[in-house]
Amino acid sequence: MFRINSSLVAFTVLGQVRFFRVTNGQLIKDRKVRLQHQCRGISHYQGDLYITDGSALYHYTVDDGLVGQMYENTSGRMTATISTCAVSPDGDRIYVANKDSNQLVTLSRDGTVISTLIDHALNWKYDPPGLHVTDSEQVLVCGGGSNTILKVERDGDKRLAEVVTLEDVETEATSVYYSNHTGSIIVGILSDYIIVFKAQ
Repeated sequence: MFRINSSLVAFTVLGQVRFFRVTNGQLIKDRKVRLQHQCRGISHYQGDLYITDGSALYHYTVDDGLVGQMYENTSGRMTATISTCAVSPDGDRIYVANKDSNQLVTLSRDGTVISTLIDHALNWKYDPPGLHVTDSEQVLVCGGGSNTILKVERDGDKRLAEVVTLEDVETEATSVYYSNHTGSIIVGILSDYIIVFKAQ
């Protein structure tokens, strides 16, 4: 589930994105967008939806449906390699985790590849590799098997810092979120728990 605006939320279920209005504290069915593929990951910016199906990233709009395919893993592997995406606060950058090649790919709004980050700390064994873009347009990336959270600059071509190192964790981080409200980095761990870090 994610929030589109102050009164509209969306859920992904069974090859659809379903929209609900929040009215007087109640969820009221609004509309749905049928997908012609699986939904492994989803992100949004205003009326644009970015959806991964395991091998590609698709662009949809809330009102008109499919716009087109933006990015595809061309390695030929049939496993889920493109499962996570995130969008910058201004909608100009779309970030995709390519699990097959352990790369963070940064796209422009029109799907042009801006950069591809290869870093030894990106070592994804499990799905999905966690991505989050902060309000200050810094990208947080779960390093996977390296048990780190990286901070990457806006164009996705340079690591700024290793903001979290998970010690004494037997399995990897799969989700990350920065809360402006609390100044905390919240990390979801594959074995069903979370760790909260105060940002420095």
